[in-house]
Amino acid sequence: MSVWTDTDWRYGFTCVYCKRHLLKDQWHWHLKASEHLVPVKAIEKRFGPEVAKNERDNPNPLNLVTSCYVCNTLKGDGCDPSESGAVAKDEMEKERFIAKASEYIRREMARREPDYRDDLKKFNRPRGGGCILSDYVDAALREATYDKLEDGTYAGRIPSCPGVVAFGASLRTCEQELRSTLEDWILLGLRLGHPLPVVGGIDLNKEPTREPVDTV
Repeated sequence: MSVWTDTDWRYGFTCVYCKRHLLKDQWHWHLKASEHLVPVKAIEKRFGPEVAKNERDNPNPLNLVTSCYVCNTLKGDGCDPSESGAVAKDEMEKERFIAKASEYIRREMARREPDYRDDLKKFNRPRGGGCILSDYVDAALREATYDKLEDGTYAGRIPSCPGVVAFGASLRTCEQELRSTLEDWILLGLRLGHPLPVVGGIDLNKEPTREPVDTV
């Protein structure tokens, strides 16, 4: 078992920052990213490239945690909970580092929330008879495929949208869960600037153009 897998088992496949269970929330499981608690860049800045390379290739278990993709992205390389580039000396110090990183992530989430709301307004602009974001979701769901599992439950996925997977006790529940997962996946991609697939001729990667008021 690799040190990365051992870390995930140790934390019960739960993000140490937001406490989301990665096996129960299928969307976050597909976007899971175990990470270095103290960023390798911070280690390199303090101790040099050789020490950083060694941490990257042979990570210290005291510097590994399980994180969902959202928290991993919000934390990034901008948060060094040690404030010195030094890996935790013991489990107690590691827990203090996790608490500091969690607080940083909460602040980042709050700081970005206004931009997140702006994204909703920007991409839910009128398009034909509906709104572009709603049209995109509907077009993507038309590509969805569903399978009935051996236990009688259903699994759904959208091939063009990697990681968008959902499960439900009934087909209807699975469809609802898939829509919810897809909407979260789209909005996260927009907020983080990730390229999204063109679906139904709709390209959300293009910056919306606004018509002058006098032409409306």
